[in-house]
Amino acid sequence: MSVLFGCSTGQNSPVVWTTAEHVVITFIIWYMISFFQSLPESIEESARIDGCSEGQMFRMIVLPLVAPGIAAVGMLSFLYAWNEYTYSVMFVQQADNYTIPLALATLNTEDNVTNFGLTAAGGVISVIPITLFVIFAQRYLIAGLSNGAVKD
Repeated sequence: MSVLFGCSTGQNSPVVWTTAEHVVITFIIWYMISFFQSLPESIEESARIDGCSEGQMFRMIVLPLVAPGIAAVGMLSFLYAWNEYTYSVMFVQQADNYTIPLALATLNTEDNVTNFGLTAAGGVISVIPITLFVIFAQRYLIAGLSNGAVKD
């Protein structure tokens, strides 16, 4: 097992998961800021005038308005995790723990020649869940990608 800056870098080490979490969390925060900034202050003021508490305002008004953004961020984060190859190739040593992209990259015959037919079939099969997921959530993805883009 290798050591990086005095920390274990095995598949269960905190270095691997902390790095992956920070990449995804940074992306989520950066992306969601535009959604929250695009909400008009007049909606929040109207809710306060109507007697909503901060929690009610967030749950009943803000959350439904940013739901497309949350759905888009969820889908993009899921795609990032699904297609993760870099961390897998660096940190996963046991074949039982391989992710789909890493398993596809290791499909070799006995002579260390890549079986392109098997690799292509595996690639098509690995894309089916993502394709179905995006088909069913397409309207949220499109609304989420375009909602926070332009500030009025």
